[in-house]
Amino acid sequence: MKLTKIFVASAAFFFAAAASAQTFVGYMAYRSTWSDETGVNSHYGWYTFDLGKNEFTQHTDDDYMIKACKGGTCAEGHLYAMEAATDSWLFPDPRLNIYNAETYRLEKTVSYGRSDRDHATKDFALNPADHNLYAIAQYRDGNTADGGWIQHYDIESGEMTRVAHLPAYQHALAIDADGHFYTLDEAGNFYSVTWSASTTKNFQDYGTYPEAVMTKVGNTGLRMQNDLTYANSLCFDYRTGHLYWAASVYPEGASGGTDEIVRGIYEIDMNDAHATLVQEFPDNIVITALALPYLGLDAPDDLQDFDVRPAQPGSENIAMAFTTPSVNYGQTPYPAGTQFRVHPILDGRDYYQVMLDAGYIGEGKALSEADFTTTAGQTWMGGPFRLSANSYHTLGAYVECLSDGRVSQTAEKRIWVGFDQPTVPANITLTYNRERDEADITWDPVTTGIHGGDIDTKTLRYIVSRRSNNGADETDIAFGITDCKAHDVITTPMSYTRYGVIAITDPAMSDEGRSSYAVIGQPRELPFMSSFSYLGEFHQFITIDANGDGWDEWETPSWYFDEVYGAAFCYLNRYGEAQDDWLVTPALQLEAGQQYDIIFQSYGYYGNVPLHLQIGVGPYAEAESLSRTIYDNTYSVAMPQSFPYSPEDVLTECVVFTAEEGEQYIGFHNITEAFDHMSIDNIYIRPHEGGEEEGIRVPLVTPSAASAQSFDLQGRRNAAFSKGLYITNGKKTIR
Repeated sequence: MKLTKIFVASAAFFFAAAASAQTFVGYMAYRSTWSDETGVNSHYGWYTFDLGKNEFTQHTDDDYMIKACKGGTCAEGHLYAMEAATDSWLFPDPRLNIYNAETYRLEKTVSYGRSDRDHATKDFALNPADHNLYAIAQYRDGNTADGGWIQHYDIESGEMTRVAHLPAYQHALAIDADGHFYTLDEAGNFYSVTWSASTTKNFQDYGTYPEAVMTKVGNTGLRMQNDLTYANSLCFDYRTGHLYWAASVYPEGASGGTDEIVRGIYEIDMNDAHATLVQEFPDNIVITALALPYLGLDAPDDLQDFDVRPAQPGSENIAMAFTTPSVNYGQTPYPAGTQFRVHPILDGRDYYQVMLDAGYIGEGKALSEADFTTTAGQTWMGGPFRLSANSYHTLGAYVECLSDGRVSQTAEKRIWVGFDQPTVPANITLTYNRERDEADITWDPVTTGIHGGDIDTKTLRYIVSRRSNNGADETDIAFGITDCKAHDVITTPMSYTRYGVIAITDPAMSDEGRSSYAVIGQPRELPFMSSFSYLGEFHQFITIDANGDGWDEWETPSWYFDEVYGAAFCYLNRYGEAQDDWLVTPALQLEAGQQYDIIFQSYGYYGNVPLHLQIGVGPYAEAESLSRTIYDNTYSVAMPQSFPYSPEDVLTECVVFTAEEGEQYIGFHNITEAFDHMSIDNIYIRPHEGGEEEGIRVPLVTPSAASAQSFDLQGRRNAAFSKGLYITNGKKTIR
């Protein structure tokens, strides 16, 4: 932190600040997702989050065996939470934990012991009128049929005192700025609660206490989920008078299924108790204690429009601005001209106090008191504060009212100082023109860094690369370009291809953003073969779900790579509907008038229903284009019992056809109507060698298991091998 002169910048120096969001503190007692980085206990603890934003910042990491903070509140700079702890959930040892509200450091624990079970099991609330804590408690034996208790907790010692009996047990408690009590029951009924020392009742084992009067305001339209497991918490915003409810509830009319539960923040109308959902939590998050940071109704209101930013992009000099409160937290206006001292906070250090203690503030000094003084309602702008580059810094500020010494809460913002590494280019789109064999690649401009900081837009450039042949071959097609688009003329053979984009600045570089894969390129030379030995072979093919009956992952009736058996595998339709799925080769160099062999093997799974396979050829890899049918066969073949299989165990076919003008693609079309999977394997396409008429199907000859005889896919025995696909004792080999 370097000594600098405070300056007042123009308002245009800062971005227009959005309206300040309400920041809640909550105890997260459950979340259905886990972090591989921080471990199994990563979700239990205190979090802050802005209302309407499901971005949770964790401040403590608690032992998940604690189970839950059973209600809590924030008062006078501290968090108060009742914990049901450790060795037994049914018979917990209740204890009150008191945390520092800024550091979340546990400062004190008060244990109430197993002999006294009158403890807050649901919700804490602060009474701003007398600066004391109150909570709802159950009977010593856990019985709720006879009502419950409102109990008082000393804000310093945690000492517990019963103050009134509730005729009906309640599950959440709130107290407004005027000291009025409100409660919620499990059925969603909302009550105002009062009591008088003149109206008392004697309770066996407890003594004589006031009997509370509960006046129903209305029903929220919601009922709580299994309240023995999930606590609900109420919280007043004393600045606005709004009442918020952290709830795990069933909406009105719900039957009680777990999929109907809504977890989030509701706002309760104080006139009729109607509850409106204002924020639904993701991942089944349960908040069991909800609070707003609170330093007192007489403290200065929260700083508005707080903002920090570099003097210029990438600069180490950081400026700060905010609007000074014109009212206190209780919304009482300050007299005109009320002055405040500004306390900038740089990475946890009070800049004003540091400079004052070092003797840098005063008459004739580098800084003056006026540099740190502002007036109610005034916009204060100061800086620059010079900070180290290439790291995060947290900057904040609070104001101190010079007339009464009360201080506001600290507003803060965490920023990256210096130029940041560019984020990964996003929304990379690949558009392929099949007639011109050209690809157009576009992407969104990169505008921010991976840490949320500025990037050096003056030196920002992009590198675009093509990864063809299933990603094995990489070629840069554009280097150092500034536009978010690139053009590529494809001269390589058709293959499974994607494009990657990297953003570079001086001297940082982003990770690679990637487009989706597409089968693009020039028609492949013959012979073409695929034994589906690895995923890359399958990715040469184009799959088409022509009837659109797919839904999710493996059980979608479409073509997949079967990594276990090394084949193309088409999953059956679970509802017995007919298949309509294509497995299409890449474009092939087929000459009009020339004859070609299509050799392949196929089998089903169950083998007790007929499979129906057609082969179509056409100019494009589209179902409508593959309209000329050169093969149509119905057969029933079960999956072989062992692998590698013998040729006699599967359907083995050789289809001879004559290519027509423009035809480049060959498609295997599964139109099976019954319940069975289909596999295609050992596809081999080559110019026809003669000897068979067009359309003749030639089965493989089964080799003797006792001799190592080899046959080609026409069934001819081979003594001398040329390059090609062969079967030796039932095992496919490439020579």
